[in-house]
Amino acid sequence: MDVKRKKGKGAVGVLIVCITVFAMSTPVFAAQGKIRIELEEFKQADSERANVLVDLYQVGTVDEYGIPKFDENFYMENYPQDGAALDQAAEKLANLVDEKIMSGKTDDQGVLCFDVEQGVYLICVHGEESYGKVSPFLVNLPYYENVNGEMQGPIHDVNVKPKASPIEESNTSEKSENPQKETANKVRTGDDSKGIRYFVTAVLAALVGTISIYNRRKNR
Repeated sequence: MDVKRKKGKGAVGVLIVCITVFAMSTPVFAAQGKIRIELEEFKQADSERANVLVDLYQVGTVDEYGIPKFDENFYMENYPQDGAALDQAAEKLANLVDEKIMSGKTDDQGVLCFDVEQGVYLICVHGEESYGKVSPFLVNLPYYENVNGEMQGPIHDVNVKPKASPIEESNTSEKSENPQKETANKVRTGDDSKGIRYFVTAVLAALVGTISIYNRRKNR
C-alpha cells in the first residue's frame, strides 16, 4: 500500500515538473494583439477618410523579452529607438515589401482594426487620391510603455493615429486655364495687329492713289 502511495506521489511530482518546464518554455507574449488605426479628419471637402485602403505587412518578430527585430531578408540593422529613425525605416521597408498579410478599408469614422499575433508590422495607407498622403509606419506588439517613469506592459493592443497631410489644393486647373487665356489674348492681339496693318495699308494705298490723280491733273 505504501509503495503504491509513493508511486502515486512520484507520478504527481513528475507531472508538476513537466507542467512547470512547459510553462517556462512557452513565450511570455503568446497572446494576440490588436492594431487600431484611426485616420485624422481634415476640413477639406475633397478629403474623405472612409473606405481608405490599408495594407499590413509583417516585417519582423518580437522575442519573449519584448525586443523587436526585423526579418533578416530585409538586411536592416537593429530596431530603431526614436521616431525619426522609425520613420526612415518604414519608408525603406515600404519599397522592399511585396507580400501583405492583411488588407482592409476604413469605416465611416476612418477607423480600421487588425487582429494580429506578436510581431513587427509595417502599415501602408493608400489615401493619396481620396483622403491625403499618409506616411508608412511601424508597429511592434507587444510592447512596454513608460508611464510616469514606470514601465508598464506587455501591452498587446495599440491605437495609432498616423501622420498624414491632406490633399493639396491643386493649381493644375488654373495653370491649364491660364495658357488658354494667354493664348487667346495673344490671338486677339495678333488679330488686332493684322487689322491695324490692313488699315494702314489701305490708307497708304488711298493716299498714293490720291497723289497720283493729283499729279496727273496737274500735268494736264
